[in-house]
Order: sequence, then structure tokens, then C-alpha cells
Amino acid sequence: MDWLEDNKIPVGRWARNLFDWLQDVGGPFFDWISDMMEGLISGILWVLQTPHPLIVVAVFAALTWYLQRNWKTVAFVVVGLIFILNQGYWEETTESLTLVLSACLVCMAIGVPIGIAAAPASAWCRGFWPR
Repeated sequence: MDWLEDNKIPVGRWARNLFDWLQDVGGPFFDWISDMMEGLISGILWVLQTPHPLIVVAVFAALTWYLQRNWKTVAFVVVGLIFILNQGYWEETTESLTLVLSACLVCMAIGVPIGIAAAPASAWCRGFWPR
């Protein structure tokens, strides 16, 4: 058993070499992605933190009414956001919401085209496999 522990697979070294290679080869690409994400996050954060918080609450209430047409849901959103304001967590909440929104936008930007491209293959597979 000591032999197994004494002769470890050098996973850490391999990972370090892989990431060093990726940084050398794809550095400009990863820098471009970082700049794009930083711009997206800064823009969303600016939209959420620049206006007065009550204006943002009103916009979210209007958006909730437009999407749900349910006064109970609108009231829940308004009370929740007012509570966040009351507790002094508005800035932290908008920062978290910014990260969630930007991640969703990136995932949709990548996932929707992949899903559309994969649709013909999916239709072919449904015709290929018996039911």
C-alpha cells in the first residue's frame, strides 16, 4: 500500500502545464473574453445602481406585472425589494443580480445557437431509434 501512495500520479503538474500552455496559446482570446464580460457586468451594474433604488423597484414591479399579470406576485416583488433596501443590502443584491443576469445572458448566447444547430440531429435520432 505504501508503494501506491509513494508513486502518485502527477496530476497537479499536468494541470499546471495545461493551464500554462492555454495561457500562452490562448492568452489574447481569454483577455478578449474577460474584457467583454467586464463590460457586460459593468453595464448591468450601472443600470441597476445608477437610478434611485425606488425607481428600480418600480421598474421591477412593472416588469413583473407585464409578465405575470398578478397583483400578489407584484406585491411580493415590491415587498421583497423594499425589505432588501430596509436592511441595507441593496448594493450587494444588485451586484449578485448582475452576476446572475450576465451569466444567464452568456449561457443563452451560447446555448440557443447550439440548440438550434443540434435540432436537425435530434430529429434524425428520433427517426432512427424505434419507439
